[in-house]
Amino acid sequence: MFLNWAVIETRPAIGPGCTGAQYQWDAYDRFVDGASRRGIRILPFFFGSPSYAASRDSRMPSMGSPAIEDYKCFVRAAVRRYGRGGTYRLINPTAVPITEWQVWNEPNLPGYAARGDVNPKEYARFVKTTTATVRGVDQRAAIVLAGMPEQGKNGMLSTRFLRQFYSVKGIRRSFNAVAIHPYAVNHRGVKGYLIRLRDTLRDLGDARRSVWITEVGWATSGPRDAFTVTTERGQAERLRKTFEMIKANRRRFNIGTVQWFRWRDKAVYGRTQLWQDYAGLYRRDGTPKPSCNAFARFTPGGRPPPCRKIASGGAVTGGFSAASEPEPQPALIPSPPE
Repeated sequence: MFLNWAVIETRPAIGPGCTGAQYQWDAYDRFVDGASRRGIRILPFFFGSPSYAASRDSRMPSMGSPAIEDYKCFVRAAVRRYGRGGTYRLINPTAVPITEWQVWNEPNLPGYAARGDVNPKEYARFVKTTTATVRGVDQRAAIVLAGMPEQGKNGMLSTRFLRQFYSVKGIRRSFNAVAIHPYAVNHRGVKGYLIRLRDTLRDLGDARRSVWITEVGWATSGPRDAFTVTTERGQAERLRKTFEMIKANRRRFNIGTVQWFRWRDKAVYGRTQLWQDYAGLYRRDGTPKPSCNAFARFTPGGRPPPCRKIASGGAVTGGFSAASEPEPQPALIPSPPE
């Protein structure tokens, strides 16, 4: 679930100490309530810059800019609402508090970096700022780094990014887990990324650091030359082989959690040329793909009944632009209990 700063904040602070800042939480209240009723733990990530904070909503605000103070106000308000002892539990006592928070998305790609310039040390300072703000409200909160693909168009190799990120003094105390988005042709590509990441962490003297896979998936429509596009049967097969590989190597790679991208297609086949619009376990009309049952076989509690059609109404958000509703991402391996 991405906590969309650009959407939630309806008015930035107009004075010191976050005075006058206003936020609209209704859509997220419904999401947290629904997840709590179903026994689902949420991993939110802070994301989405307002227009005054960055040139694109996907980009981080620049460190040192006035917008950083507004960002801190937003982060503090989110943790005070949904974290341990949060105010939302006064409204809904059955709500499960959020105890793990992720910091932005794919900072090794220009589309998500501040000013479009990939800068691992600036991201490290951003993480430090976010962590200090979160733990100022909840000292025991866990912080997860932004998930990174191994390398994207015009981006920086994630292992190179991490080496520069780790060079910032004191950064190791500011997060609990490294996160990756190991998009690859197949399960062997996913495993290769995990091996290279583990080698890098070992070189950095941080071999015991937990690794979270916060996005992985394949699409069933989109550009034919995209390595992430396959058939519906191919999607289910790649999911099965990847999850089997992850389960077999969980201890070796110290994997804390795995999340499939995405829950339901964002568009009807052929409507867009974005592969990520078709990576769902469900089609846009709510009917399950073969991958849904393949996924369900790996969930805790044994083998559940076959997937059924879900309601086709309601918002299905996606990408990383302003949207009115948060989107769920199915998780395979739950993060460790406290």
